[in-house]
Amino acid sequence: RLKVQAMGATVVHIKTDSIKVEHPSKEVSDFILSYGKQWGYNFEIEDIYDRICLVNDAVYVAKRSVDDPGWKDECEKAAKEGKPEPTRWTATGAQFLKDKNPFVFKTLFSKEPVEFPDLCETRTVQTDMYLDMNEDLPEGEHNYQFVGKAGLFCPIQPGKGGGILYRKSTSGKYDSVSGTKGHRWMEAEKVALLKYEDNIDLDYFRALDDAAIETINKFTDFDTFVHGEDVQMPWETQTNEKE
Repeated sequence: RLKVQAMGATVVHIKTDSIKVEHPSKEVSDFILSYGKQWGYNFEIEDIYDRICLVNDAVYVAKRSVDDPGWKDECEKAAKEGKPEPTRWTATGAQFLKDKNPFVFKTLFSKEPVEFPDLCETRTVQTDMYLDMNEDLPEGEHNYQFVGKAGLFCPIQPGKGGGILYRKSTSGKYDSVSGTKGHRWMEAEKVALLKYEDNIDLDYFRALDDAAIETINKFTDFDTFVHGEDVQMPWETQTNEKE
């Protein structure tokens, strides 16, 4: 890091086997590649980003440059298969990663169509899970229906037949399954069978969007980061403030 900085480059992020540098010159790139070989690493340019927001050491959201070699390869493959141009957005971490949080990734970044699987949530527990189908019961009464230790669920609008998702502890106490409190749920298979897709509670997913926007806003303006063409990176802002 110190040598790269001494060469006049800005080190955005560094790990044992990777380094992210803002606009590296050929001299800087050549140094990184040769220095890595001294320690047994065969570095290569993996991605070229137009913009990136680092949330922590392992989590980031980034938009690949039109010059990114990987994105170009994806475009070429998609064209041959008659598919639309792939998104330039990429992310890591459960809050942003497409495979973990597809609704957030698609609605906030890639703008890909949201499909039914994107509105399903996987939940697992160590003991047992139950859906409390108590919506039409008097207050304080319960109708616990066993659903297993793992399942795929959709948040359901009030009054549409959903239940509160609980896990039963070894002591017999019922506690809300993590991340489900405040919403009613239905097994995804049942939602599809009943064609209840229009009854999915999108407020649950909009709250995930709001949380993701709030996270980005801690580092830079979300709207500028996503939509702006001339984006000032967070570390540039911090440098200016120090000056």
